[in-house]
Amino acid sequence: LFLFLFAFSYLFASPLLLLLHTSDFFPPLFPEFFFRYIFFVLVTMADAALPTIEAKLVLLGSSGVGKTSVVLRYVERVYSTDQPSTIGASFMTKRLVKDGVKIKLQIWDTAGQERFRSMTPMYYRGASAAVLVYDITDLDSFENVKDWVNELKSQVQHEIVLAIAGNKSDCAEKRQVVRANAEEYAASVGALHVETSAKTANDVDLLFDKVASELLVNYRKKKREGGAVGGGAAGASGVRLGDKGNNSKGGCC
Repeated sequence: LFLFLFAFSYLFASPLLLLLHTSDFFPPLFPEFFFRYIFFVLVTMADAALPTIEAKLVLLGSSGVGKTSVVLRYVERVYSTDQPSTIGASFMTKRLVKDGVKIKLQIWDTAGQERFRSMTPMYYRGASAAVLVYDITDLDSFENVKDWVNELKSQVQHEIVLAIAGNKSDCAEKRQVVRANAEEYAASVGALHVETSAKTANDVDLLFDKVASELLVNYRKKKREGGAVGGGAAGASGVRLGDKGNNSKGGCC
């Protein structure tokens, strides 16, 4: 539809523009405004014609691993060395277009402090995807990821796209978590694995792009099967966690 409208407008653009420019009836700037309006209408129509996925994505992980820094780097393209700890949870939205499908990520960044742990289930309930973040310079934070996976297994009965992110890759000289071990564990639980650095922006986009790709694959799978599509449990089709068979420190962030 967009290509047809664009071709149609292009074929008639030259004579119409000449008419508007030579006519004394229209003000001098009218042709420019007219074609800007036409272009806006075409873009709006093309955008409205795209199918849309709305997906709830939750970030989980220990306090200080850089969850907020990662999501701020992705959504707002900013980084702060003195990012305060999240209280409860914060919410951000990211819109993108992938392979002709609009994806709206509703990102919940949860607090990592133990005193907020009891609140976390309300944030990952109905999520289409979960990103579990650890600090590659802190082995305990990686062990905590395993606890989060176990909690999701016991609490989440629908299928979910799962990703594990090893943040602070810019501090590789302080590494405590061997990348190969993390990748092996991620594979064992059916999760994606990416190492990121919110500080340098290294592979932050890659992390969320991989999650979006999985959401898109699942969306199309559901559509082929004639099932419900969209966000939440209905739109998720990744790892079924309930099935036993499916298995800021030192300035770095």
